[in-house]
Amino acid sequence: MRQAVESWVVASISSPLLRALRLQLSKESQAFEVCLEELQGVHFADFGVKPVFQCDVMPVIGQLSRLPRCRTALEALQLFRDAVRTVTDSVQAHVESMDRDTSEIL
Repeated sequence: MRQAVESWVVASISSPLLRALRLQLSKESQAFEVCLEELQGVHFADFGVKPVFQCDVMPVIGQLSRLPRCRTALEALQLFRDAVRTVTDSVQAHVESMDRDTSEIL
């Protein structure tokens, strides 16, 4: 019985809640897009990012651009999880390539 009530409550509030969240995120996304446009041509080094962490972030940007298409909080959470994995894998691959390059020089 408790599970049925919880399911009914979650189902009844999830749609309006997600609509409001999407509206807010849409406003924030527009502001974020303006910031991204202003940052074109700026590089990691300009922000003091260590060379070991300066890797390709375009795949992550592509993943995160799909956020407005998420219909549930779970889909958004999975998208963020995948983006974090992509960043982690990209940094790891970059570190490994730097290690190989360093060992070739020595």
